[in-house]
Amino acid sequence: MTRFGDNRCPVCRTALWAPDSEMIGTKKCPRCGAELWVLVGSKGPVFFARPPGQTKCQFLAALGAAIHGTTPEEMEAVLKKADSLDIVEFVMELEDAAGSA
Repeated sequence: MTRFGDNRCPVCRTALWAPDSEMIGTKKCPRCGAELWVLVGSKGPVFFARPPGQTKCQFLAALGAAIHGTTPEEMEAVLKKADSLDIVEFVMELEDAAGSA
């Protein structure tokens, strides 16, 4: 997993910024035009390439499945039932896992 605080486009490595108001959002790289996911943790933003049509739940499920020892499909089913506090806790788990990798 990319480290939190790596504020660069994963495609062209251009330095990017992300608003602090959104924990999970989308952005388009101004240099290469790549569609990106933005995940903002306590150590800053991290950017991921966004496949066409991928939903927020699918994105988080793909990141969290390995951490939780499950499939992305099973993780997505759990995340669809999650409230906003559950999502914040989930992102914090992802950040902790990325920090220990």
